[in-house]
Amino acid sequence: MAYTNLHRRTHSRSVVAEHTVLRNTYLLLSMTLLFSAACAFFSVVFRLNHANIFLHLICLYGLLFLVQANANNRLGVLFTFLFTGYMGVSLGPLLNMVLYGVANGPALVITTTAVTGLIFLSLSAYTLASGKNYSFMGGTLFALLTAGLILGLFAYMFAIPAAFLMLNAL
Repeated sequence: MAYTNLHRRTHSRSVVAEHTVLRNTYLLLSMTLLFSAACAFFSVVFRLNHANIFLHLICLYGLLFLVQANANNRLGVLFTFLFTGYMGVSLGPLLNMVLYGVANGPALVITTTAVTGLIFLSLSAYTLASGKNYSFMGGTLFALLTAGLILGLFAYMFAIPAAFLMLNAL
């Protein structure tokens, strides 16, 4: 009987700790997304131009490296906000092109944002409801990221339409 009560108390503590971690993770994620959206809005309002692709990649991966290197201290949060802010600023020229250069551009941006949010919420709910651990997919996702980077550089350098199509499919 005492063993059963101890097991129930330990299990309830782990569930509470898990929900605390998830709440903090979603809070930080929402704050970084809002900061990125504010930086993208700033970039759209002031119509900032694209940076050199190689400078962009250096900044992108440099900030990503700093986030990873400081994952266990307070600087990690600062570098996470710098990374998401930089991504927002670099998204601005693309948003300008879509908003002002495409018919129904604002509707396209709003629809894309809404669908992305709904997909994120539904996948999060599925993961929480199923209780499965999806960390086994990390290696595969990193390989796909690397393939996308190489294919993106190849498509940019040689301007082959099929390479752009494969990149979009990836």
